[in-house]
Amino acid sequence: MKTNYDVVIHDSVGMAYRGDEQKGLGGSEFSTIRLAKALARRGLDVLVQNNLPAGAEWRFGNVDFRSNRERALEVEAKTLILQRYSRIPLNVGFDKMIVQLHDMPDKEPVEYLDTFFNRWPKTTQIVCNSEWQHSLYPAWWGGTVIPCLLPEGVEAAIPHRPGHYVYASAAMKGLERTLEAWELLTTLLPEEAKPHLHVISSWDANQLGRYRILNSSISVYGQLTHEELSRLISSAEGVFYVNRFPETFCVTAAMAERLGTRNHILCENGFGALQEVLTDTTFLTDNDAKFARDFIDNFGKPYTKPESFNDFSVEAGVKRWLELLQ
Repeated sequence: MKTNYDVVIHDSVGMAYRGDEQKGLGGSEFSTIRLAKALARRGLDVLVQNNLPAGAEWRFGNVDFRSNRERALEVEAKTLILQRYSRIPLNVGFDKMIVQLHDMPDKEPVEYLDTFFNRWPKTTQIVCNSEWQHSLYPAWWGGTVIPCLLPEGVEAAIPHRPGHYVYASAAMKGLERTLEAWELLTTLLPEEAKPHLHVISSWDANQLGRYRILNSSISVYGQLTHEELSRLISSAEGVFYVNRFPETFCVTAAMAERLGTRNHILCENGFGALQEVLTDTTFLTDNDAKFARDFIDNFGKPYTKPESFNDFSVEAGVKRWLELLQ
């Protein structure tokens, strides 16, 4: 494997991935894969180090993927991109460092990152997914915002199935409250209504066993690829989501808007970045009564896709990354 790269992406926080956007990954892993492959398509040499088993090496989309445990093999990079709260790898030499943040700030990792800006203020920069997320970090760090990269091909919408809704988030982010709301609100629909909720297993699929899902109007899926998820969201009438943890971006909601699928989202702990990400916030609310009314009043009705929406395409995102890497 090479020892000199334009960009080394180091991820010691996320799950193991090898570049094929396989099932069971979270949004940050998918976004990292898309970024790495997009940079490689534009001529950069890219290495991604993540939690693959020791000794694992892959080449996918002109990107090298390998285990972050191989510390004996030293590499040099023009730019090191740390994912989330990963520690600086001892085997990577670099000229400048970018910390790509996907999460909310926690005290310990923020204190760790703070040392970077004290030691290397001219060669360190943060990148956040949204302006809202960026506002949570120390202002003196500076930095910039580059939104998550949506999967390519989500523009190809297919006909919506009336009455079908999707929950496509980690279980911990609000599945229990979503199931409670679904079971209550569907009893208030007309007798002839045929509602169906599709629950998608995410990176914490092992937590689904905690939830008793006995309602025949609810189907639970295994972990999906982004192509499968795109088709399911596109075929649904809407997203149905009671959100308990503020989103720093929310790829699912952005995909739904792009595909012309309504976003019925009840935010119980603040809107996070959703007001920024979505162009149409008609059905985004922090009010239980409005969430119920919007769902019942619009059930089975067509939705008019916004004429314009935020451009979260790979093409738009990688352009901003290339400017940052110069």
